[in-house]
Amino acid sequence: MKLEEMNKIIAKNIEKSLIDKDMSKTDLARKLDIQEKSVSFIFRKLKNGKNVNNATLCKWADVIGVDVGDFFCNLT
Repeated sequence: MKLEEMNKIIAKNIEKSLIDKDMSKTDLARKLDIQEKSVSFIFRKLKNGKNVNNATLCKWADVIGVDVGDFFCNLT
């Protein structure tokens, strides 16, 4: 599987985690103390197959309340 495809799946997994935790992207931004447009920018990068810093993914997982490994499900 190509890296671009993997990043798109990661974006979907993050969105699923948000839904499972009854959180919106606005909630995520607020809890991270960043602007919502920053969260949207990172999602857009992932959905376009671009890389995102692993520290960002770890921070997001912590704020959402999931294991960062959940973001990497279904990559095989």
